[in-house]
Amino acid sequence: MLLGSLALGAVEGLATKLIASGMQRVGSLTFQKAMRISRIEQALRTSSIKNPNVKTAINDFQVLIGNRYGEYNERLSAFIDELDRSGLITALVEDAMLDRWSQNVRDSFFALHARAFSTEQGDPADLYTKLMTSFTTTFKELAKDKVTADILKLIHRDLIARCDQIDQALQVLNRSRPARGLTSLEELRPSLIKIARGLQNMTKQIRVETNKGARSVDISKVYIPPKLSHRDTKKSTEAITRAASAVRGRIKHQARAEPIEFDWRIDPKALQTISYSDLKLSFARIVILGDPGGGKSTICQNLCFDLAKQAASAFATNNKPTAQLQKFPIRIVLRTFEKARTVEPQLSLLDFILRELKNHVSLELDELQDAVQYLLVTGAAVLAFDGLDEILITAQRREFVDLVVSFCNQYPLCPTLVTSRLVGYDDAPLTDDFEELILERFDEAEILSYLSKFFKVVGGRTEAEAAQFAQDFLRQTAANASDLRTNPLMLGLMAWLFNARGDVPSNRPEIYRECAILMFERWDRRANHGQPDRLLLMPFDPLLAPDLADRERADA
Repeated sequence: MLLGSLALGAVEGLATKLIASGMQRVGSLTFQKAMRISRIEQALRTSSIKNPNVKTAINDFQVLIGNRYGEYNERLSAFIDELDRSGLITALVEDAMLDRWSQNVRDSFFALHARAFSTEQGDPADLYTKLMTSFTTTFKELAKDKVTADILKLIHRDLIARCDQIDQALQVLNRSRPARGLTSLEELRPSLIKIARGLQNMTKQIRVETNKGARSVDISKVYIPPKLSHRDTKKSTEAITRAASAVRGRIKHQARAEPIEFDWRIDPKALQTISYSDLKLSFARIVILGDPGGGKSTICQNLCFDLAKQAASAFATNNKPTAQLQKFPIRIVLRTFEKARTVEPQLSLLDFILRELKNHVSLELDELQDAVQYLLVTGAAVLAFDGLDEILITAQRREFVDLVVSFCNQYPLCPTLVTSRLVGYDDAPLTDDFEELILERFDEAEILSYLSKFFKVVGGRTEAEAAQFAQDFLRQTAANASDLRTNPLMLGLMAWLFNARGDVPSNRPEIYRECAILMFERWDRRANHGQPDRLLLMPFDPLLAPDLADRERADA
């Protein structure tokens, strides 16, 4: 941690670091990718050095810290770290982009300041004013460049709606703040450490189905980061087209300044795809859609594990990960929540979250509730709702959609992820502010990577043996099951058949039969015989479709 003797070095560049961090979380994933391609962040950092107006505003912020807070000590560092981790920094940047100084965001900034300092320490009003002045001045100067202005205009309308929503929610949250005062950051720290470790333990293991029973393995040892793409809808197509046009304009603008004429145009397809790394760094509200067995729950769990691991490590090391990777992931399995509400129809999402966390975190309920409420209010949490499609009755699923959206609106600073099966999603969709992403099937390289990990970790083989097993599996399934192995669940089931007996059935009906046996045995072990058989057959639906279209295969 940076302390007194490093005060000057710690304060220099602080405002630029905060605005850059907030910018990395503003807007849609399409907008974020367009900004990276257009090097907006680089222009932002350069402006703090070259633009005199920006330099003056940032210098005023730095002088204030020196005059009112003294040295850059541990208390100030903790405040800046929490501001950077929270959703408040994004709200401040969004306000600055609109030159809109929200009273409710300001009050929330004051509340966070009060957790870090006593009433006699610092000056939250002046700190807020100087920080916002440096932000708004930066954006005003950047917007003088037409191409940068065009990039920022991409989300202007959505930003107004989002800021209105944040204002309304923060107004309610600020009014409901306890009169007894706020728990300090120093007092919260032990609880937050325990919660981070508990969340990490909750998501660390993944159940792998075998013909001898389920086995738990470390998810990081078998997980293959997937590819995602925007769902092909009119809304996403228009957003990508607008972004591609703006990015193209920026590159053409830069090219005209070069002595050699160069007309570079971006292919909109470059904005269509989203990598796992991009997803992990920045999203506001997304729903991940895919086939049954396509890896929706696994990506949700792995993302939560990655974030929880980073959040826990941030407390243990001075070499902290990027702020947006330090968030606390709260995963809600909607099937489990639905089951709990059949017993307690009035059970709220917050009470359910606390109940689930209490099983993994050694805190008293009031301590846990205080810490969780802090994470939700400040946006230091990520909300992950897994398995919307597993609420089978459409009318009931619509009810749960309303519960999820209402909870997200109550805590709008928290990024939110929902997973659902694609088929049937439009019968009970989320609101329009959720970006719709499609989880792509495995390609050949991903299949090979998964198999090599699987046979090594789950099958207990050496790296060389696992690689050979993977090649043998690919050769044997090339003719009769090449499409089946693109589905992660089917690939895992077939891999276990191969692991146990050295081969995979040579005809598709037999493959379905053997995999179905594993699925039914899995359900028996979960001792939940009341669940409809329909859910068990979901993973086979999109895979069986081509076979059922062929009469001979269908009879088989």
